[in-house]
Amino acid sequence: MKKNLSFYAIILVGFSLSFCFAQEENSFIGMVNTSDVNVRAGANINFEIITKLNRDELVEVLDKTFNWYKIKLPKDLSCFVGKDYVVSDDQNSGRITANSVNLRTRPNINSTILGQLNKDDRVIILGKKNDWYEIVMPQICFGWVNIKYISYYSKKDGIKISQEKDLKEKNTEKPIL
Repeated sequence: MKKNLSFYAIILVGFSLSFCFAQEENSFIGMVNTSDVNVRAGANINFEIITKLNRDELVEVLDKTFNWYKIKLPKDLSCFVGKDYVVSDDQNSGRITANSVNLRTRPNINSTILGQLNKDDRVIILGKKNDWYEIVMPQICFGWVNIKYISYYSKKDGIKISQEKDLKEKNTEKPIL
């Protein structure tokens, strides 16, 4: 019986490790292939629209779930956190005061949760709206786009999207989509 449990434990650990590293293998730079593409808070059309992407915009695709790509959100997006959970160090920065603090798309309790921060996580404050701070979107937040709207552009290979945009603008040939 112990041998069977050990065998299953080894199989389970191996499977778990392969699943953990699968996300990195699936990541790539994608190009939006049409205009006004919705980025959603989850992998379904019933989730709230976070933002829209433009044709030929490059995104970092992190993973795939059914017909949806999980992408890094554009750096110019913001989100909201309740003021009660932030101690402001100065006008532009703060620190989270509790664990599992929700980040939301809009400054209200009923808006979609994009992620969570924990005690002592640092935030950049962009402004105040009633009982909420608008903050720079942390790297832990992601969006979802239907796969039919993103075409493969290149391997990730450590190139940042801003560098990839520069390369694309210098390249006069149309990328293979």
